[in-house]
Amino acid sequence: MKRVVSLVPAGTETLIELGCLRNIVGVSHGSDWEMSGVKVVTRAKFDEEGLTSEEISALFNVSCSEGMLYGLEGGAREEVALVRMRLCSYFWTEPEVLASLDPDVVVTVVDDSEMAGFDDIRWALRALLNGKEVEIINFNPYSMAQTFKLTKEIAQVVGIPDMGLDYVRDYQTRLQNIANRDVARRIPSVVTLQWLEPLYVSGAWTPELVRYAGGRSLFCRPGEPSKAVTWSEMNKENPDIVILCLCGLSIEGSVNEIKRIQRLSPELRKLLEKSVDGIYVVDARRLFSQPSVCTLVDSAKVLGEVVEDRLNALEMVKPKSSKSSPLWIKLPSTVSSIPRKSSLAMVA
Repeated sequence: MKRVVSLVPAGTETLIELGCLRNIVGVSHGSDWEMSGVKVVTRAKFDEEGLTSEEISALFNVSCSEGMLYGLEGGAREEVALVRMRLCSYFWTEPEVLASLDPDVVVTVVDDSEMAGFDDIRWALRALLNGKEVEIINFNPYSMAQTFKLTKEIAQVVGIPDMGLDYVRDYQTRLQNIANRDVARRIPSVVTLQWLEPLYVSGAWTPELVRYAGGRSLFCRPGEPSKAVTWSEMNKENPDIVILCLCGLSIEGSVNEIKRIQRLSPELRKLLEKSVDGIYVVDARRLFSQPSVCTLVDSAKVLGEVVEDRLNALEMVKPKSSKSSPLWIKLPSTVSSIPRKSSLAMVA
């Protein structure tokens, strides 16, 4: 049985969905899954608690630029430093813990900016494990097709290729069913915001999910990287729907960010005044941020509900049934009336 270390939540979720729980010997920190005897192999690059989106962005950039300096502190061997700093682009990896687990497979994320040094990363992991060859799966998709392909690759590597094929076919059907539902009287323009300071529009798989949901994504086409924009550009486009899917933030966390920033940004206040009936907030801690097949298909379903809700409002159509979800809310008509945590469930 292949021993697998998953350094990213999407990889862990994929393995569990495929029925490979017994293969997992190591996971990333902050895992949503309770797994007896499974060690944590990563840690956060910095503590995000209580920080604004602008502060998190600045600290992340610093951690990337100073990573190797930190990795070499205390005279660490080069291979140890490389594994610690570059085996996973999102987190620090704990080399000693990883080595103790003797993995056959490592599922990770290495950003495109670091792929030029991927052979160095392979060398470092091999050196850390005393010459053992380990399969590295870089779970870094930019589209649904790539997500499906990586899922089948994981299934192949752990020895269950047929199960992987069946699993992917099932979710491809679910995704197509979302696209085929009978709600699209028109195709609304949609902006999905990934971050607020600096302002980023979601790229990669999100524009594709918007298309499956019945919308037309502005600023980014499917497969393109996320794009920095300005509030002025947002206002100029005048989208039918604005969706806050702020990376890693719950509905409450996203609401707190927009309340804080609207006090500082006249352009954001203008957008809120002009488009408030079409602004939605989704739980991006549970959706969008993790590119596992099941999470992204669930994200497309939520986008479909949002698009349908907005179309009903634009065309003054009474919905066939009242929509209720703990995963998205419509922003109230005044930002100051945004509910606290205790009342979010009533609004959803």
